[in-house]
Amino acid sequence: RDDRGLSGWVSAVVAVVRKYRWMGIPVLHAVNKCLLVYATAPEGRDTIVKVLDVGFLSFLGAFAAVAARPAFVHLRPIVVQVGLAHLFLETVVNGFALPFFSPNSSLAFMPPDMLAHHVFAVVSFAGVLVTGLFQREAVILTAIEMTAALPVVFRQAHTSKRLKRKDVSMLVGGLMVAGFLGRDVWAVYACREVFKGGAVPRAVA
Repeated sequence: RDDRGLSGWVSAVVAVVRKYRWMGIPVLHAVNKCLLVYATAPEGRDTIVKVLDVGFLSFLGAFAAVAARPAFVHLRPIVVQVGLAHLFLETVVNGFALPFFSPNSSLAFMPPDMLAHHVFAVVSFAGVLVTGLFQREAVILTAIEMTAALPVVFRQAHTSKRLKRKDVSMLVGGLMVAGFLGRDVWAVYACREVFKGGAVPRAVA
């Protein structure tokens, strides 16, 4: 009887791992990020973190834009799982772990507004994952991350003082305006879909 009970627990754990296996992708990203930060000189760690996260989020946003189309509905659970795990790990790793282990580097604890944004997003993603509701809308909002590089580009240009150059300022300014207008359009579209469809599972929509 004990053996059957143990095998039942093992089967349950295996089933959960298989169901949420896509969360392993952000785990690999977080491990690689920690390794690279550990191997990099303190003055370059902040840039390493930004580049890694921008690359990951840009791909996730593009992947989500594809998954939002009806023909690729089967990809939506992957977006939700990866988005949830990445946001959680980014909060823990970027917000607490890296600054704690690199107190003399340029890495800083996550500011309260960004921490609140991450917490709210993690809770929202978790709700979508558990209930299966608003899955398509969550994927549409995730596609906004295609523009994740823009705030980092602006900050880097400001830090390097290249923003004072006319050509750089015009390019960055134009991209920022276009990118954030696009983000607003996508967000409004997602909200419209929520109010239009209500709390209906959209995994088959």
